[in-house]
Amino acid sequence: MSVGRQTLAGELRARSHDAAWRQFRGSLRGGEQTRQRAGRRVVFHGGLAREALPDYYRAADLFLFASETETQGLVLAEAHACALPAVAVRASGVDEVVTDGETGLLTKGETGEMADAAIGLLLDVERRVAMGQAARRLAEARFSTGRQIDAMVGHYEALIAGRR
Repeated sequence: MSVGRQTLAGELRARSHDAAWRQFRGSLRGGEQTRQRAGRRVVFHGGLAREALPDYYRAADLFLFASETETQGLVLAEAHACALPAVAVRASGVDEVVTDGETGLLTKGETGEMADAAIGLLLDVERRVAMGQAARRLAEARFSTGRQIDAMVGHYEALIAGRR
């Protein structure tokens, strides 16, 4: 799965050999030109119902996040919750979700560097699976509904205590 730049699909194709490209699955959003270049090797699903997203995350091998402006990290936390390691642009907010080298890889905003990182993870199944498992543990520990509720209650309790 991928969020972000359309050119990433082309870069992955240009830098990878057939084995790595065949492993690249998921959803890329892009224009008709990107779709034509990718051919049958990439499936463009377009918009998906929210309840369908976990199945798509679980069907992917890794999550690519090329955005430098949409950096709140929600989609990264969702990917992690589905045991999906991420290759993402190092940006504010992203590093709060992706632990570089542990739950995914952080790169500069350069398409080539991101493509190389993605291909490296696609070819190293053992490392990719280990990162996915670590991503899942991190999501459970930091982003689960129960954890978020506990944090919210703690904030309210602190505010109430401060007013007394």
